Amino acid sequence: MNKILSLACFILATSSPTFAALIDRDSGLIYDDVLDITWLQDANFSKTSGHNSTGLLTWSEAIEWAEDLTYLDATNWRLPSVGEPQIVGYNQSTSELGHMFYNNLGLTASQSVAQNQGPFVNLKTYRYWFDESLSSSEQYAWSMEMWKGYQTTRLKAETAFAWAVHDGDIGNPNFVTSVPIPSSLYFFASGITGLLITKKKIIK
Repeated sequence: MNKILSLACFILATSSPTFAALIDRDSGLIYDDVLDITWLQDANFSKTSGHNSTGLLTWSEAIEWAEDLTYLDATNWRLPSVGEPQIVGYNQSTSELGHMFYNNLGLTASQSVAQNQGPFVNLKTYRYWFDESLSSSEQYAWSMEMWKGYQTTRLKAETAFAWAVHDGDIGNPNFVTSVPIPSSLYFFASGITGLLITKKKIIK
């Protein structure tokens, strides 16, 4: 029994969630249960809301738009994070937009997003801004080229689209007090429960 429990703890500690899911919370909110963030379903809401005629914004304009956004009474929106490591290139799935492109949407390098792909609408085959500046130059900021999945940097004075994201599962009424459980944990727990039950029957 102790060996089974030890193995279970080891697997839980070392494995990453493999059953990633985008959960439609309705009202234009899509929850990523792996990154524990909520995306606006409308990937060009700055245009849809009337804030901008095209949705193309400089980096500073995009930052300001996200910070000032209120949607369904929720504030504290932001642009997606590039995270670490900050690397130029394809297959950079550790960033939030990279995770969206390669993991959630299941695309590969050099593929392009579609306008209404997955549960999203108004997804643009152009570049989207990240939240961070390039550490070595304040004139540049990180961006993702969504027509091929290429993470790179652009001058902040150039324009790109802005996709708002919010920390936590804000579409869940209990998100403040609850801790979201990745769907893979349910599969894992079910498997361990089965092992323990089987072990108990064999002992008897």
